[in-house]
Amino acid sequence: MLKSVGNPSVRYGDQTIFDGGLIFGTPGEGLDSSSAKQNVLAGGSVDFANFSGVIFVCNHGTGSVAIFSCGAGATVASGTIGTTFGSLAYNAGINGYRWTNDTGATRDFTFLPLRLRDSA
Repeated sequence: MLKSVGNPSVRYGDQTIFDGGLIFGTPGEGLDSSSAKQNVLAGGSVDFANFSGVIFVCNHGTGSVAIFSCGAGATVASGTIGTTFGSLAYNAGINGYRWTNDTGATRDFTFLPLRLRDSA
């Protein structure tokens, strides 16, 4: 569910929505999830249950970034920079997708999921 603060066409200063909402920062900075990084063990995973949409993934150590499109039980890395951003696969057990740290090392990652549907 898209949430907004104030008049959507005019924003002033830092504006934040908590409880799972979007964060709108200073004008020109856009959405920001950089402070929500997660330390993921080698081989560890993050689930996106009951989900179809787009997931942005950033490896904080290397700067590698991937944009995963996922829906209808399929995934594709629709844009990538670098090589150490993990992988995403459909998982019927969660009706969504599981991201896996297959980089061979424990690393810090940030995820910015955009849910477009509450089902795979």
